[in-house]
Amino acid sequence: MRTWWPITLYSGVVLLISLSHDPRVPAAVLILILGVAGRRGPRLLLRALITTALFSGLVTLGYVVVALDQGNAPWLWVLRTNLRVLALTTATLLFAALVDPLTLVRSSRWLQTVVVLVLAQITTVRQLVGDARLALLSRSPGRPRLSALIRQGGSIGGALLLKAQRDLTTRTEAMTSRGFFLDADRD
Repeated sequence: MRTWWPITLYSGVVLLISLSHDPRVPAAVLILILGVAGRRGPRLLLRALITTALFSGLVTLGYVVVALDQGNAPWLWVLRTNLRVLALTTATLLFAALVDPLTLVRSSRWLQTVVVLVLAQITTVRQLVGDARLALLSRSPGRPRLSALIRQGGSIGGALLLKAQRDLTTRTEAMTSRGFFLDADRD
């Protein structure tokens, strides 16, 4: 039972941030998270900013344009929403850094199997993307242009979708033959 306290604490933080309409709450939680992170705090915050900048920036820009066009003041919404996103992302990154997913789910064989499959997929995708990046760099006489990087990203995305489609049937059949789905029904 001791292994469930991190997920319970994380869930509480997510609920607190999500249900609050006062921008001071996510700001205070963000400061608390950075305090808990210690020396990792600035790096964690920077990583969260980089992770959310494009999406939050586009959503914020769209909302501001529409709100100003309708004669409304969007600034409270912009502050509250962006603080929520930043605090939630920072909390998630800290949770992922502090908690081993296999330890968290050690009480359930079914969840352990799912986590192992997910971690295997993450490792495979990282390796494929890393190999593709190295291939592009080794075949480029200089630094690749943005258009080459975009084409490469599209090719990698297509290859990953094809691989996922190919592997889905194989993995499902392998799991079924080993009784995975039957064991899950008994739990």
